[in-house]
Order: sequence, then structure tokens, then C-alpha cells
Amino acid sequence: MMKASVLPLISPCCLCGRKGGAERMAGQIGYCGAGEKAVIYQQFIHCGEEIELSPAFIVNMSGCNLHCPTCSERIHWTSATRVWCGEAEEYAEKMVPRLEKANIRSFEWIGGEPSIYFPFVYEATRLMKRLLRKKLPFYLNTNG
Repeated sequence: MMKASVLPLISPCCLCGRKGGAERMAGQIGYCGAGEKAVIYQQFIHCGEEIELSPAFIVNMSGCNLHCPTCSERIHWTSATRVWCGEAEEYAEKMVPRLEKANIRSFEWIGGEPSIYFPFVYEATRLMKRLLRKKLPFYLNTNG
């Protein structure tokens, strides 16, 4: 396993405008539906993004702090089977070989709302960028 960097102690809930104060690291679930560990419900190569980004490796994360009544993704992230639920280091180790082989131009964290898992996204991105042999831009596609 890779050695993790020292990530500043940022509570994921401090990034949320709702300021609900859920202690996710103590097992509480936030208004967004997020708990202690990041949950990815879908990942795939997508050719429908902007031409500069396509094809893009898309990672859809569960949970959102907005709960928009017209959201087309909620049904997916509330009922989907988890593709990943765990630590950033393990995810980066798993993904780097796959990204090295993929014919992609970018990597996108999407939701739900990926910023509710900011410590995970930050650390996984940092590790993947460090380990990848090819240059790959990473994007945070957020409702923020």
C-alpha cells in the first residue's frame, strides 16, 4: 500500500453550504447521504463530453447536498450497486493501471456531488497524478 500524504484536517461537511455539522468520521450520515467513506456508484469512459475532454474517464459519486427535484441522477446513486467504497490510496492503486491502458484525454469526478467527498477526491487525484506515467488532466465537475 502507498504511504498517504498528510491531508489537512478538513471536515467534508465544512464544504457544504447547509452547515449541517454531521460528524461523518464518527459514523453520522450527512444531509447529502454521505458517511465516512466515499462511495462511487459508476465509472466508465464517456465520449459525450466537450471535445477537448473526450473521451473522458467518468467517476460518478453517490450523494448530494442539494436534492434538486428535477435531478436525473438521484435514482441512480440511491439505488445503484457500489463500484467502490473505501480509501483513496486503494482506489488510486487500483485505477492507475487501468488509466494507463485507457485511450482517454481526461478524468472527471462527477456526482451526485463529488465535493462532499473532498478529502477522498483530493488524495486519490494527488496519488493518481503522481503514479501515472502519462499526463492526464483531472476535473471536479461540481454543482458548487
